[in-house]
Amino acid sequence: MENILTELAKQIPNAVAVIVMAYLFLHFQKQAEERRVNDAKEQSKERRQHEAQINNMWAGYIKQLTENHEETFRAIAKALADHETSSQERYDKMRITQDLIEAVKKREQGNDSLQA
Repeated sequence: MENILTELAKQIPNAVAVIVMAYLFLHFQKQAEERRVNDAKEQSKERRQHEAQINNMWAGYIKQLTENHEETFRAIAKALADHETSSQERYDKMRITQDLIEAVKKREQGNDSLQA
C-alpha cells in the first residue's frame, strides 16, 4: 500500500498540471465565447445602424423623386393653363376678325345693291 501512496505522491504534480491545463483551456474557451457573443452583439448593432442608414437614403431618394414629379406636374399644368389662355385670346381675336370680315361683306353687299 505504501507503494501505491508513493506512486500517487509522485503523480500529484502531473495531475495538478493536467487539472491546471484543463482549467486554463476551459477558462480561455469561456473568454472566447464571451468575445464571440460581444462581437455578435456589436455586429448586430452595426447592421441595424447600416440598415437604418440605407432606409433613410431610400426614403430621401423617394422623397426627392416625388418632389421632382410634383414639380414636373406643376410645370405641365402651368404650361397647359398658359396654352389655354393663349388659345382663348387667339379665339377672341379670330372672332373679332370674323365679325369685321362679316361686317365688311355686309357693307359691300349693301354698296353693291345700292349701285345696281
